[in-house]
Amino acid sequence: MRARGFTLIEVVVVIVLLGIVGTMTTSIISSSMEGYNNQARREHLQSTARLAIERIQREVRHALPNSICTLNAGSCNNTGSTLYFMKVKDAGRYQDQSGVYPSTIARAPLPIPSLGASTSFDVVSGINLNAAINDWIVVYNLNNSSIYSTTNRRRQITGIATKDVDGIAGADIDVLQFASGTFPQHSPNRRFHIVEPTATLFYCQGGNLFRATSNFATPDIPIEAQPPLLLENVTACSFTYDPGSQQRAGLLRVELTITDQGETIRITQEAHVYNVS
Repeated sequence: MRARGFTLIEVVVVIVLLGIVGTMTTSIISSSMEGYNNQARREHLQSTARLAIERIQREVRHALPNSICTLNAGSCNNTGSTLYFMKVKDAGRYQDQSGVYPSTIARAPLPIPSLGASTSFDVVSGINLNAAINDWIVVYNLNNSSIYSTTNRRRQITGIATKDVDGIAGADIDVLQFASGTFPQHSPNRRFHIVEPTATLFYCQGGNLFRATSNFATPDIPIEAQPPLLLENVTACSFTYDPGSQQRAGLLRVELTITDQGETIRITQEAHVYNVS
């Protein structure tokens, strides 16, 4: 009988064709996988950057009016890689009259220059104020740099008491006690703010974005030896702040550029800042 089979040339042709098909298939699969990985990497970069910016925006909403500073060459109101501010814990209104309450208990003298020095004031907005000893009281802050270097618009709380103002048993208002001193001006709305005893600090350094706390004397230097890391792979970072005015909100712009394994994204976000003292 006549033998049947493949010739050497046919075998070689089949092997070459299979190699070509395999190479094309591998290339297509590899390209698809690379595209998927790149997309996943971009989404990861975007999500982590947005989380960081949302964290900054959320905290900035609690900033003391006129306390935000974007540091550049040691001055505020510019564009820089450092942002700090005082964080408000609570706010209220102080009484601005002399004399006594219906309960015949005396009103606390106001710590305003025209009325002389005082060591306390009455909170007419009620009791259970979110304040603690060593927090600071701020009245009518108008400047985002002198509030850190001087204490004429802020006083540190040394005690918290309560007072009966209506003659019915039980406390009606809080009384904030502080070291003797005066505030330069009345707030037009007789409003005060309670701020934490440390400043909040965001800054970029060494390709990372950090969130830290700092003291008022050097608000651009973190207290922590190893401050919490907020975002990695940061190749560019800037904070720009327009302070606005008493009638117009301030505007903070955050710009971040992040790069990871050849993928680069840039995100710009703005946040309005409450500015009325």
